[in-house]
Amino acid sequence: GGQGAAFLGLNPVHAGFPTRPDLFSPYTPSHRRRLNVIHLAAGAGSPGPLVDYARDIPARMAALRDEYGAFAADPAFDAWQAGQGESLQCFALHQALADRHGAFWSDWPSGLSAPDLPGARSARRELAGEMRFHAWLQWRAETALARAGRAARDAGMRHGLYLDLAVGTHPHGAETWEDRESFAFGASLGAPPDAFGPEGQNWNLAPFNPLRLRASAYAPLAETLRRQLQFAGVLRIDHILGFERAYWVPGGAPGAYVKMPTEAMLAVTRIEAARAGNAVIVGEDLGNIPGG
Repeated sequence: GGQGAAFLGLNPVHAGFPTRPDLFSPYTPSHRRRLNVIHLAAGAGSPGPLVDYARDIPARMAALRDEYGAFAADPAFDAWQAGQGESLQCFALHQALADRHGAFWSDWPSGLSAPDLPGARSARRELAGEMRFHAWLQWRAETALARAGRAARDAGMRHGLYLDLAVGTHPHGAETWEDRESFAFGASLGAPPDAFGPEGQNWNLAPFNPLRLRASAYAPLAETLRRQLQFAGVLRIDHILGFERAYWVPGGAPGAYVKMPTEAMLAVTRIEAARAGNAVIVGEDLGNIPGG
């Protein structure tokens, strides 16, 4: 701020896969409406200039568990948790189940493959303590990110934080477990063949289902944007051309463009930016640009 900077830009800070330290890419998130708790200050990190994720993520999670063991109660946490409602409880249950059964819900016992199944409802009672731990981690992460944004603005930065919204989500992570209907399955987001990738690209990310988006009045998109904009004065949308047309790649087959409800998606984005206090939206312009 003292050097005249208007913002501090970060890679996506969406929730990741703490049980799989090899899955550390910020652009393959587990849930874009929750935060990546490996960014919390806890324990000692790698001593050199590079992050050793295989070492650091387990060590950081162990340090956070130790911190939680010393945490008794806090009215601020209780109030925050109550205000988050069912969505937080569903995410916390997913994380507790992932600790036990692995990162991807597609590999879990069939009775746990969706949050409304009897097995998952029964697991809530058994894993209540673990769910509270994962809720506490999200509270810690939100508190820390909000504090960072305030510090940036207090230092003179006009926009504070510049966050980044990943173009898609892992097909078998927490976001699709909670909100299965909003996504298309059997195809991944990707890109057609070009000079950079002659064979085309498959990003292994679940795309929003445009028909379900429209049926839900675009609530999943609005909430996803809102969760970022509560912390940021600027939001970058990864591969904004996906609001015009998204390239879907079915398993083992050539891909095709799927037309998206562009005007509605852009309108939702403008509404959420205005609601956040006239936030700035940046669209990444990489990709094949359609006519018009």
